[in-house]
Amino acid sequence: MWSRLMPNQDDFMSMVQLHERSWGNQTYTGRPTLKQIMDAPVVTIWRPIKEDKQQRFTIKTHKSTDDVEQYMTKLLFRAHIKLPEERLVRVFVNHKQVVVKAVRILFQELPTD
Repeated sequence: MWSRLMPNQDDFMSMVQLHERSWGNQTYTGRPTLKQIMDAPVVTIWRPIKEDKQQRFTIKTHKSTDDVEQYMTKLLFRAHIKLPEERLVRVFVNHKQVVVKAVRILFQELPTD
C-alpha cells in the first residue's frame, strides 16, 4: 500500500510535489517550508513505521549528510533502548538521490586491568 503513494520516479521534485500535495496546509512537528526543502543541501524522506490510514511521508532538511550518519549510528547502537518511529526512505544531496555506499565497523580488544 505504501508503494502506491510513492511516485514511480524517485527524483527529488516528484517526491517534493507528492509531499506538498499530501500534506497541503496540515503540518507535523518540524515540517520544513517548501523554500527550506528547495534550499537545503540534504533532504531526507521518512515514512512512519506504524501504519496509518493516510501513510503520508515526512521530509527533514539537513546541513550535511553527517546528520543522517549520526541517526544511522544511533540506530545501530541504541535500537535496544528505543525503537525508531519512522524509517528512512530516501536521501537527496543537492537534489540528487544518494544511497549508503559502505558501512565499516571496527573492533578493538578491551584492555585488561
